[in-house]
Amino acid sequence: MLPRPGEVLHFSENPSIARFEPHVAATAQQPEAYVWAVDALNAPCYWFPRLCPRVCAWGDGVPRVHAVEERWLATLQDATVYAYRFDAAAFAPFGDRPHAYVSPLAVEPLG
Repeated sequence: MLPRPGEVLHFSENPSIARFEPHVAATAQQPEAYVWAVDALNAPCYWFPRLCPRVCAWGDGVPRVHAVEERWLATLQDATVYAYRFDAAAFAPFGDRPHAYVSPLAVEPLG
């Protein structure tokens, strides 16, 4: 799923999140608590279970390629990953080349 214009996405294996609270992720390199989301460009990297190691590559006019370790195939096939949509106005770009969007405030998904 790709976001609609003016939206960003958060992917989760949890189908029932009604409100996203800012938190410091276990892998965070910054101390601030955020709700994290991604745009259409980066969304395909998150179409996987959270812990699944993956490599994703694509470019202008180049087909998208996703690769996972063979031992993850059964987990990948059994997983259901949900895309939560948010109003992008509640988020700010994160990083030198923004690879994600963050909100320091709690947000409720549009769907």
